[in-house]
Amino acid sequence: MWSSTPAIFGGGNTGYPVGNGMLGAMQFGNPGKEQILLNVDSMWSGGVKQFPEYRGGNPTSNMSEILAELREKIFLDGTGNASQMAGSSEGFGEYRILGNFSINIDHPGKFDDYKRSLDLETGTYRTSYRVDDSNYNTLLFCSHPSRVADTNYESRKGNKAENYRFLEGKSAERVIYHTYNAIHLTMKKRVREQTKDYNANLNGFILDLPDHRNSSKAETATLFARYRAEGKGDPFVESLLFDYSRYLLLASSRKRSLPPSVQGRWIERMDRERGAEYSANIHLQANYWVAHQTGMDDTLHALWEFLKNTLATRGSETAKLLYNASGWVAHNELNIFGYTGIKGEAEWNNYPISAAWLMQHVWDHFEYSQDRTFLRTTGYPLMRDVSKFWLSQLQEDKYSKDGSLVANPCTSPEHGPTTFGCAHFQQLIHQILETTRRAMRHVKVCDKVFQSKLDTAISHLDKGLHLTSQGSIKEWKLPESEGHETDDKSQHLSHLVGWFPGYSIASFQDGYRNSTIQQAVKSSLESRGTGEENGNSSWAKAWRAACWARLNNTEQAYAHLRRLIQSNIAENGLSTSSGPDSPFQMSGNMALAGAILSMLVVDLPLPHSRIGEARTVVLGPAIPSMWAGGKVTGLMLRGGWKVDFSWDANGKVDKAELHGKGRGEVVLVNVDGVIMN
Repeated sequence: MWSSTPAIFGGGNTGYPVGNGMLGAMQFGNPGKEQILLNVDSMWSGGVKQFPEYRGGNPTSNMSEILAELREKIFLDGTGNASQMAGSSEGFGEYRILGNFSINIDHPGKFDDYKRSLDLETGTYRTSYRVDDSNYNTLLFCSHPSRVADTNYESRKGNKAENYRFLEGKSAERVIYHTYNAIHLTMKKRVREQTKDYNANLNGFILDLPDHRNSSKAETATLFARYRAEGKGDPFVESLLFDYSRYLLLASSRKRSLPPSVQGRWIERMDRERGAEYSANIHLQANYWVAHQTGMDDTLHALWEFLKNTLATRGSETAKLLYNASGWVAHNELNIFGYTGIKGEAEWNNYPISAAWLMQHVWDHFEYSQDRTFLRTTGYPLMRDVSKFWLSQLQEDKYSKDGSLVANPCTSPEHGPTTFGCAHFQQLIHQILETTRRAMRHVKVCDKVFQSKLDTAISHLDKGLHLTSQGSIKEWKLPESEGHETDDKSQHLSHLVGWFPGYSIASFQDGYRNSTIQQAVKSSLESRGTGEENGNSSWAKAWRAACWARLNNTEQAYAHLRRLIQSNIAENGLSTSSGPDSPFQMSGNMALAGAILSMLVVDLPLPHSRIGEARTVVLGPAIPSMWAGGKVTGLMLRGGWKVDFSWDANGKVDKAELHGKGRGEVVLVNVDGVIMN
């Protein structure tokens, strides 16, 4: 990615980001008057040090009586008010800027031949320019091996060169330690170390799309400015943004770092959208959609540590105090200090299902990596305790009186009433209970009581798949006559979470092979529109594209992807929350990559009842003809397999090679059902 003009501080999304997980940096300003914006993952206000009474949003006493009354009202009237369950937001805090590092070079202000570029393969940012007869070159990167931000300034007049270097670490003794180690390496060695690190994490997977328009020669901002949703698309732009998504994840999520927030690792101001917090009703989940299938396991360590040491620890207290439950729970708005209570309005934060959705990453990581040590020591304990929470919370449906088990209370994310049996909740509960049952077999746990509870709950669970009179999937279990199942344009596709990215509908209820369910998904997508009508969010368009791709609908999947790129990609390639001038929202970039992966493959887990059967993987369910002649190398499949494949002029996969030492029988087919292996 490159530009011929300097990045403007505070002037929108113009700077190119670098990072090593913990540290983030962006360079701004004209030559000779530059600023490096510095971010560090733990730079948050709030928490117990500022607010000694901080409790993570938890109440001071048990709320079980209030919860029982709320449940009774909901089963009587159909809806209720969960505001009494909300906790204090005091001490929640927000992600803050570490500082700006100013660099002044005493040379005339007029400069020529300016160019700045970001190398996605090495994570290095460079600028070059000329002042009179002197040439200047700068280099900026954040090294994960050295744990520092490193910048180098070089001026050359004739054969004479001068160098300037600046190093930033984390805090106190660690700054001294990492800086001391880094300065004992030459710049050449540090760059070599940086390149090796990035190559090791990114080169295992390659998406190779054609460059029909010779776009690789164009300036990056020009590429995005001329891109049109109503056009034919540009495979180079689409593959560039896919690679950029992987780069952003690697730059913001590594071992010993925190996970990326809503704004990833990079904020320019203190007033960034929603405090640059963690939001777990789509954003935190979407930030890792690209990780499993492209072999980016190293980025997931940050998520595992956050789940274990921050959410599960405080979340066990929340489960007991709010729900009188075992296990652990978290809600939508999260911070680094373990805020797991309900923060504010129920429409946004009555969301105890967030942990169950996050457990999909835990199970998917095992399925793709086959890392039994991880599952035994980290994955299964997390999944087990989230399942225990939901086993204690499921209620017999006293409103419908159909004998099923439902969540009560529940609120479909940012949409509709507080009620019971929300499709979004039911599908995710189905998924976590089913995958926990599967995980028990792999770690060889013998707990017959827990096993029996799982089996019984799954057999009686309402699985969140009911159809409206128009044939769409219902978002709420309430009768249509209540008026909630309207033809609205909500950003969220909450009632389709079991279709994508989850698999309660698509696999466990056999939806991918069932034409009636497919038609219901199609009808639901048509009802929700393009994602531009309400919020215009980048992630909303990507979610739609991915759902259409899982329907094998190339035309619609590609159309939504193109809308995202035209409406929500800034000149530096970062996705915006609601249009060109709105703040950066990392989940848009990451969901874009998830949508492209969904266009490339349908790889679903088998349900518990079909363990041992051969699994069918569909290659190229929604590859557009504009990608003709493309290929994929190193795509991970469940079971620990890898596959390379290519496609013809019509986007139909015609060659595939399965390799690796995976588990279970896999049958590769293209979208027409032709067997490839």
